[in-house]
Amino acid sequence: MLMPEIVYPICCGIDVHKSFVVACIATTDSNLVTTSKLRRFSTFTNDLRRRTLPPVGQASGSA
Repeated sequence: MLMPEIVYPICCGIDVHKSFVVACIATTDSNLVTTSKLRRFSTFTNDLRRRTLPPVGQASGSA
């Protein structure tokens, strides 16, 4: 079976709803192992103001 060519080793997807947003980041390493992280965020103004995201590559303080 042929493996597809990896064009982008890091990809992001986002799914927007009325009351929440879901974001997924998938990364593929040099051994062609792909891992993903999925996070859900509220879209209410007060929740968005409380939430900050760390720069890419840095761990966040909460899950």
